[in-house]
Amino acid sequence: NYTYFELGKGRHSPFWQFCRKLNRKFNKSDKAFIWNNISKVDENKTTPKWDILKGISANDDFPMIKKEIEILKPDVVVFLTGSIPETHLLNVFKGLKLIALNDVVFRMAHPTLPYYSYKTQHPKSLRVRGKFNQVIDLIYSDANKALVV
Repeated sequence: NYTYFELGKGRHSPFWQFCRKLNRKFNKSDKAFIWNNISKVDENKTTPKWDILKGISANDDFPMIKKEIEILKPDVVVFLTGSIPETHLLNVFKGLKLIALNDVVFRMAHPTLPYYSYKTQHPKSLRVRGKFNQVIDLIYSDANKALVV
């Protein structure tokens, strides 16, 4: 399905522009780019209300995102959190430590995440704030310190 979707080709939202630009930075070889949602449910075709997210993320019987990361073994993970509260990440990744790289990019330290895991705002918000390209460059330069691409 990823082959046919072509990383959102034909979609022009800030989200897909960000994903494609970040992918081009990292993938100068045959490395894969995988898009995934931390929230595995929606409510009326949008992010569920916080009480629903909280119930799902606090439930250790619903460890989908952690299991997907375990199976896929990515080198880099980037969470574009958008309207999902930071508390959701803290519920899913209990004991998560956030290390600020700047005011909108945080490295995420947790045993189930690769060292190069980041949280930032949704690309639409980054664009409005004039930080779209800066965030892509920061994530790439930080993760590229040890990665061979």
